[in-house]
Amino acid sequence: MREFFLENWGNLASVVGLLVSLGALFFAHSAAETAKLVRREMQRYNLHEHLAVLVARFQEFLLLMRLAKWELAQMRANDLALELIIKTQGEISQELETTGVKYER
Repeated sequence: MREFFLENWGNLASVVGLLVSLGALFFAHSAAETAKLVRREMQRYNLHEHLAVLVARFQEFLLLMRLAKWELAQMRANDLALELIIKTQGEISQELETTGVKYER
């Protein structure tokens, strides 16, 4: 057995190297897939964060309406409309693109 290892150590080292390379390839592919999933989840989280801010501002708008602060309510409504158009349009289009849906502005 010792003679076999002494005569074929180079071949055995090549086989071990091949196995290590295949293992590294598998883990690299797995890491890339995990990175893609994390990127999608972060985009989804950002969209939810923007929507939460918009909901809070909309609640402020409703409060101003209840208090009959018409000019301030009008300003808040304009701010909300601009924010919806400008900020969330990019997030929504990115979210749709990651799911494969075509979105045109």
